[in-house]
Amino acid sequence: MSFKPPLIRLVGFAALLSCALLAGGASAQTPQFDAWFEAEDVVAVEREVARLHQANADDPVALIATARLGLSHHDDSRMAAGIEAMERCLRRNDADARCHLWLGRCYGRKALDAGMVAGVRYAGRIRMHFERAVALDPESIEARFDLNQFYILAPSIAGGGKAKARENNAAFATLRPALATLLHAQLDIAEERLAEADRRLLGFAGSDDRGVSAVWQGQFESLGFLYFSRKPPRLDDARRVFAAAAERFPRNELFRRGLGRVAQEQGRFDEAARHFEQALAIKAQPGAHYRLAQVAEKLGDTARAITHYEKTLRFPRDMPAAVLRDSSERLRVLQKL
Repeated sequence: MSFKPPLIRLVGFAALLSCALLAGGASAQTPQFDAWFEAEDVVAVEREVARLHQANADDPVALIATARLGLSHHDDSRMAAGIEAMERCLRRNDADARCHLWLGRCYGRKALDAGMVAGVRYAGRIRMHFERAVALDPESIEARFDLNQFYILAPSIAGGGKAKARENNAAFATLRPALATLLHAQLDIAEERLAEADRRLLGFAGSDDRGVSAVWQGQFESLGFLYFSRKPPRLDDARRVFAAAAERFPRNELFRRGLGRVAQEQGRFDEAARHFEQALAIKAQPGAHYRLAQVAEKLGDTARAITHYEKTLRFPRDMPAAVLRDSSERLRVLQKL
């Protein structure tokens, strides 16, 4: 095993932690706000936030929605507004676990925006707010999960360590033993005990709690794409996990995309196209447009490929530069045919 100096480990931690927290940030709030965020109806969110603020400038639901908007549709102004909202929430009531949780998530985003080295300075604040959220609401699986992400990814010099994650899991298991399996699966995935994580996630009975559902879906996604990224890829296992997840959560487009990616890699292009179309019917997402364009090329459907490469390019802020370059190049080639 190679030794990584503390600075190198911190650099990697800043990038990994912030990305992990972004996934965690898309979690449950209220049914109406959840529906608006799922539909990416920013206008409705902002309208309701303004209405709530008009009645009460310190309304915690509106403040949390502001932070959530800063994470899900962030730019500099929205991110600043989200952090200010959470700081205001905590000035109003420092014992509000939800505001500590969302402020920790906002600082995770700030760590990503600041860059790998500069982002490390947020580690202490992220840990502090997550630990405070757990202390105030020890039965919250979302707070426990996000704190675990910190402990798993952070080196000891930044206050992390997998031993702390195990302690966190053990404490949660005494309070909500039926749900603790999701946190155990989180650590299994981190330590690449994939068979054990697989058993826990597929055997979990489920829950009507929206926070539990958000964590469960995130774990399915992590496991499926971890199987997919193995060298060599474990495509049949990835397909099995994505299929099980899609059956349980038919409105989550990520699982349809996962099934599409597996079918694409296995050369089943008609099936891949169906999955990507189903994903897009749930939510317009540039990654699905890009993959559908690739599959359409394989199927000889030039018009369809052109359409979806063009749609990929409509999301320049949401796609890697390499994908945008490839889409542009493929468009130039196909349009000459």
